[in-house]
Amino acid sequence: MNAKLKSIAKKVAYPVMEVLDVALPPLSTLLTRCVFFHLAVINDLHISSASPYHPLGIYPTLYDTPPSRKWYRRYLAHYRFDEQGLPQTLYKATGTFFYNAVIIAQYGIAEYGYYMSTNSKQHRENCLRAAKGLLQLQDKQGGWPNLIDYPTRVASLESGWYSAMAQGQVISLFARANALEPDSAYQSAAHRALDLLEIPTNEGGLLSKLDRYDFFEEYPTLPPSYTLNGFIFCLFGLYDASQVFHDDRAEHLFQSGFQTVKAVLPLYDGDGLSSYDLSHITHPPLDRLRDRKYHILHVQQLQALDSIQHEDIFTFYINKWGKNWR
Repeated sequence: MNAKLKSIAKKVAYPVMEVLDVALPPLSTLLTRCVFFHLAVINDLHISSASPYHPLGIYPTLYDTPPSRKWYRRYLAHYRFDEQGLPQTLYKATGTFFYNAVIIAQYGIAEYGYYMSTNSKQHRENCLRAAKGLLQLQDKQGGWPNLIDYPTRVASLESGWYSAMAQGQVISLFARANALEPDSAYQSAAHRALDLLEIPTNEGGLLSKLDRYDFFEEYPTLPPSYTLNGFIFCLFGLYDASQVFHDDRAEHLFQSGFQTVKAVLPLYDGDGLSSYDLSHITHPPLDRLRDRKYHILHVQQLQALDSIQHEDIFTFYINKWGKNWR
């Protein structure tokens, strides 16, 4: 969103939402509790204007202001809220709803960002509601299992599978929720969430190897698929835990993953668009999987990582991939 649109939003949209909070609580609650976990729709990609990543800042790749009612009407058909206000995701294969930790975490993180932008109490409450719900949903393994069978392009994951993207994004939400309302439970849960990142995928965890480098799997398939965006989202969570909760184990895992990104980026490069994963290498004869939405996302993620710790290889691919996003 450019500066002019942000200015308009602050003058018009935000005051309207504040009025709704007071005058029409049911309507306001419906609007602000709609699912805000979507990735941003990018109309323009400004390579040099990315904001530095901060563990308590507005999360990269998510909207920093509430989207339109048209968006709600389009996406609400795929989600619903339970009695505690947690979003549930529709699994189209069975027509049932389930708790998806990635969706809940992104909802809570986005609500945090909207609170930062609007100072609306409703957004603050929604963020904390999501975080507290995820505290309750964490299992004894320290994770948030997906209780659905999920077919990927390389293998089918049986109900109960974990995701490194979920582990990382939930941690990012815990860090931000703790800033709003300090609670030692967030730090404890974030620390437990690290356990699965140290267990190999063939033993039920989320750690795979790419040559000698550690890789945290969004989809723990065997052989690995090495999904890039989910891996980097996990790194954001590890960084947040290391900075906010001063977790040494999270710092170690982050640095290990950071070195992996530096080493493996060339494997994702090709034909102008970055690869979604490396399934074309680990599962031949599959073709290289590329998607413009995820290509843009990769650039944004590299911008965030580069703001944490500058590396020339990040700058190289930010510039190269940034020229090929349209």
